[in-house]
Amino acid sequence: MGLISSNYRLSIQGSIAANLAGKLGNSHWAAVSVADSAANIVKNLDALQAHTANISGISLTDTGTPNLKLTVASVSSDLSVLNNIQSNYLLSVNDSASTINKLDLSGLHTSSIELLPTNLIVGGTVQENTQVTNLNLSLIIDQSERQYYQRKGL
Repeated sequence: MGLISSNYRLSIQGSIAANLAGKLGNSHWAAVSVADSAANIVKNLDALQAHTANISGISLTDTGTPNLKLTVASVSSDLSVLNNIQSNYLLSVNDSASTINKLDLSGLHTSSIELLPTNLIVGGTVQENTQVTNLNLSLIIDQSERQYYQRKGL
């Protein structure tokens, strides 16, 4: 490639997320298609976000429907990367209820979203104005459970 004297642009298909920054650091790469596991995509979200203009698409290589577990801050700052994912996935947002309340999911292309409030108390609310298909409220305990845990010092 170093012997080519004229201008040229290349596209890469199937790159793994960890190698992306090095590939896009080369001015000859026009577009990169990423194929990697959900865990590696989550681990490299910031690097992927920095190069979204050059990413032609992201395919998750996991079997089944992978789960991307993120905080509100990650979802908000890496929305372009999440929208580049062309495979089905479940987005699990794990954060405080008050932080989840401020999350705007209207620009997100997936409708498979799970909200996991970490500190929701009985009588608390989580409000979201977009379609939520899976809501995990397993951290909510009723008053009798709360009293039991308080008596035990838990």
